[in-house]
Amino acid sequence: MGIGIISWGWRGYNYHGAYGWALNVFFSDRKSLSGTEVVEFTGGVECDLQIIVVAPLLAARNALWGKDPFESE
Repeated sequence: MGIGIISWGWRGYNYHGAYGWALNVFFSDRKSLSGTEVVEFTGGVECDLQIIVVAPLLAARNALWGKDPFESE
């Protein structure tokens, strides 16, 4: 089987830990090398759970209870 994958996206860098989240668009294909013409193409979007769950929850919390960090007290 021959496999090819191309991916393009953005990966954030966490300066304070080992975790770095990513958002990627990918396209892959597989082809049978045994003589039968079987070809499979796949594509999609990969995103970490942090983008789907954590970021919206933190944004909602900040919208409800947060204050402007540049506002003087």
